Amino acid sequence: MRLFLVISLAWIMSDSQAQSSAETVYPLDSLVSAMDASGNSWLPFITVPTLQTGLYRLARDSEDRQSPYDRDEVYVVLEGVARMQLGDSEYSVGPRDTIFVKAGAEHRFFAIEEDLLLLVFFSEASP
Repeated sequence: MRLFLVISLAWIMSDSQAQSSAETVYPLDSLVSAMDASGNSWLPFITVPTLQTGLYRLARDSEDRQSPYDRDEVYVVLEGVARMQLGDSEYSVGPRDTIFVKAGAEHRFFAIEEDLLLLVFFSEASP
């Protein structure tokens, strides 16, 4: 199964130059290849005035060193299995789970049993 991410009215960030597009399709395989080539665990690929979207990867048994952000976030688990600490609560998460994190909330992934690949959306709107 191939996964495509379809985003309308997106800005594509390429070589530090933004190009506008009314509709853009992002093949997940291409995004993962770009992430592999970068050597980074975070790959932003859409930045518009109201939204930032990227892929975030955490290896099995790694430590998630996030701190609270001043923006709301949504995570969609594309691959992997882990636990998620959200405030004082803990949850098991896996493929197709969606997690909302309110701006300023303590959160992190831990007990990562399988490499995690996450689609992340940051609201650029002020709370």
